[in-house]
Parts: sequence; C-alpha cells; structure tokens
Amino acid sequence: MEELRRVKRTQVFKHARIMAGSFTGAIDCVVCDITNLGAGLRVSPTIPVPDNFDLIFDSALFARNCKVRWRSGQRLGVSFAQLS
Repeated sequence: MEELRRVKRTQVFKHARIMAGSFTGAIDCVVCDITNLGAGLRVSPTIPVPDNFDLIFDSALFARNCKVRWRSGQRLGVSFAQLS
C-alpha cells in the first residue's frame, strides 16, 4: 500500500480524551500514532464520535482541535487545526 501522508507518523500508545462542545462528558481514547499535522486514534466502536472535537492530552495540560478525516471500525484518523 502506498503511503499518502505528507509526514511520517510516530508510533505512540498514549491515553487521551475527546471533548466536544455539545457532548456531555469525555470519550476515552488511545493515540496510536501522531505528527504535528494529525493523529491516529483508537476508540470504542459503540461510542459515537463527532466530526470535530478537542483532543485532550496529559490531564488537560495540552489540547488540540481535531477534524475526523477517516473512520474504520475502532480507528479514527484526525487532522489538527492550525495553531494561531
């Protein structure tokens, strides 16, 4: 399979939380790979994840705004919004 990503992702296994404005509560997830442009996440396939959300790392010390680019079972590929 041809690699289509612009930047090679670094494999990680890090707990994070998905927070969305209209969603009451957080969705636990695992960050499987990451770059400065986006990440691959693993979430429960039974929990609906919105198309746009904040990904919270390190007990809310770091967050990135995300947009879902693809979904496959329990995996999500997200892009990070540009920091201003």
